[in-house]
Amino acid sequence: MIDHRVGLETKTNIEPSASAVQRAIAVRAMTHIMGSVNNKDALDIACGDGVMARWLAMHGAKVIAFEESAEMLADARRVESEEPLGITYITADPTDMFEIEDTSFDIVTCCMSLERIDNLSAVVSEIARVIRLGGRFVFAVSHPCFSIEAESPTRTDYFVEEKKNGDPNGVKHRTISTYFNTLSARGFTVRRVIEPSAEGRDILIYPPAKKWIKTPVALAVEAVFPKL
Repeated sequence: MIDHRVGLETKTNIEPSASAVQRAIAVRAMTHIMGSVNNKDALDIACGDGVMARWLAMHGAKVIAFEESAEMLADARRVESEEPLGITYITADPTDMFEIEDTSFDIVTCCMSLERIDNLSAVVSEIARVIRLGGRFVFAVSHPCFSIEAESPTRTDYFVEEKKNGDPNGVKHRTISTYFNTLSARGFTVRRVIEPSAEGRDILIYPPAKKWIKTPVALAVEAVFPKL
């Protein structure tokens, strides 16, 4: 099953869903890109219930995590109180991180949440402000070219950037070029991209994932600051 605290398979009674398995696949891709984070100062933005923040802390990073949703942050803090890892959780808007000083972090992450933030330029500008020279921004979003059929309609116009299903609080589709050009405009260089698909382990816990073997379900990106 999926352990929502770390985004990986464990022996729990949590019922898997398409989105939970998609997140687990995205987490694997991001952690593969990041490699060692030991002794790094890390910021996890739009952290949700703390999946990525906990992975970072488990692997030796000093972690601060931001989340706007009080409900999601309560879940993250509950898990932190049960299994402390020293994570500092803050209720904050990732487009205006006034609590954070300039050049404070070696790595910034955002797992499957960047597509829920309306003002992409603002959040990337804030990341550029708080990240150190040579620092990395690693994120994953739902793959802009493909949909998870169980939870998303088939897109008929790739170039229309809008909220899926018309939900103002939902996922916003953006083109790959929008993500990359926004990063470049703020001084980042995209160094690595992974398009992860389902593996055997995913199918064991969620059999419908077999249709994702030949189709990427996420886009994971490593962007380095500054542009060299």
